Amino acid sequence: MGRLLGRGQDQDRRPGLPERRQPDDLPAAVLQPGRLLQRLSPPPILKRWSSTPNAHTALPLAFGFVLGFNNHEYPLNIKEVRQALAYVIPRQQMSNAAYGTAQGAGGTWKEVNTGISPTMEKLYLPQDKIDQLNKYPVDPAKATQLLESKGFKKQGGQWMMPNGKPFKMTLTANADTSDIVTSFDSAAKALTAFGIKADVNATSGAQQDADQHNGDFDAGMYFVGGNDPLNQFDAMLGTGQNYASSGNYAGKRGLGFGPKVDVPGLGNVEINTTLDRQARQVAPGPKLNELTWDYAQMVNEQVPYIWYATKVYQFSYSDKTFTNWPPTDKNGSSPLWDIIGANMSAGVSLALQQGYIVPKK
Repeated sequence: MGRLLGRGQDQDRRPGLPERRQPDDLPAAVLQPGRLLQRLSPPPILKRWSSTPNAHTALPLAFGFVLGFNNHEYPLNIKEVRQALAYVIPRQQMSNAAYGTAQGAGGTWKEVNTGISPTMEKLYLPQDKIDQLNKYPVDPAKATQLLESKGFKKQGGQWMMPNGKPFKMTLTANADTSDIVTSFDSAAKALTAFGIKADVNATSGAQQDADQHNGDFDAGMYFVGGNDPLNQFDAMLGTGQNYASSGNYAGKRGLGFGPKVDVPGLGNVEINTTLDRQARQVAPGPKLNELTWDYAQMVNEQVPYIWYATKVYQFSYSDKTFTNWPPTDKNGSSPLWDIIGANMSAGVSLALQQGYIVPKK
């Protein structure tokens, strides 16, 4: 699971995740009481399910929706430019436009760009460390200051680059992922209103994937999942998407970040191969915690990509015949439920090992 998750025309089906389909006319767990089933239901169905005896719904976080920059392309190869974009791109608005604001609507925006999921943050980053990071709230004044510090000028409402050309951007998305297209449309409108003319190129999944691997894009879409923070960093910045070393895209730039990068605590390292190695070798423990903080600081400062929202799954279950389900917090989830959301089989197995989900006597 520690890899990028693509998806096809089914709006809630990602390769790498087990497919779970149920009839659309009734809540899944009504049909099969006592069993755990995952589906995406609209608010009226969720409301109906919540009034059903013994019915419950967990809302675990799953994979991330990520907007990645072409870090090799001018002017996106300038850190301050990427930071400026982070102050303009409205992450909450992007999420709300695609998924709405109701609890369990399908996606939730991410406040702090650590480069990893909220679940991994809870497990590996103490809150006092997260509080040290830049939240990049929408702030056109700060974006303006950053661009002007690098020689950009605004003329007639349009930002001009130091080379005299207008600053324009195209956001690339798979046309079959209507939620991503909607989110990117929201981002493009905000960028254009700020003075960076932006549009969305909604193309075929094959073309989108090829363009991003080849480095022929400005900003593109990515999905990142998994139950390990280094795997999540590696999914974006390792050789799979960043200076690929094998496969069909060997020798291609992809994200074009680095490859030599200054990482707090590590110094100047070749980011892609270093992350590949660490993701394979570093086991849970103090070293993993330390590296997670190192890379979170780097991603937050360098902004090679923006994790703007996280998928919310709906797991309907009934305690009619089984009891002691894993507890949920005020957001309808927990670290254990989030693991179930990322990998249902492994997560349920872990829950059973911990004494959860037992038959009623």
